[in-house]
Amino acid sequence: MGHRHACCVMAWCVLFSFVSGAHAQSRSGAAATAIEPVHAVEVAPHFYVISNPAANLVLVTRDDMSFVAGVQRPELVRQALVTLKELKAPPVKYVLLIDDEQAGQFGDGGWGARGAITLAHEALSARLYRTPRADGGSVASGTALPAVGFSQVVQLHLPGEETHIIRQRP
Repeated sequence: MGHRHACCVMAWCVLFSFVSGAHAQSRSGAAATAIEPVHAVEVAPHFYVISNPAANLVLVTRDDMSFVAGVQRPELVRQALVTLKELKAPPVKYVLLIDDEQAGQFGDGGWGARGAITLAHEALSARLYRTPRADGGSVASGTALPAVGFSQVVQLHLPGEETHIIRQRP
């Protein structure tokens, strides 16, 4: 297994272990507040986990593009943008939206408006579409529905490698 592939596997493992931890925490009744600190930690070269007690994002930076996967909570998106700027990283090309109990409020986190292609499992896409906003729209102001939905597997061809995103049942 090459170094790049090993880092990719490790990042996905980190992402999904954090995401499942956030699900367990939110289901246990622990509620996050906007004042909880957000942390950005480099877990492998070019792989960053941006987290707070409520949710997590994984940010992957490359020479030619960046990639984000996780729950699109505004505080995490803000930190991802700060981290990208600090690293002088290229723009985000793909964003994988991960579901959580409040995902309907966050839409695509504004990444689509920044030029990224946003992806989500079809169940999350449907829920985002059905979630009413105060102004009668379907997702939070400044955000949009995902551009691409998938049922089980989506494959991304990134320069020099290929990534499969697989939705597994809990």
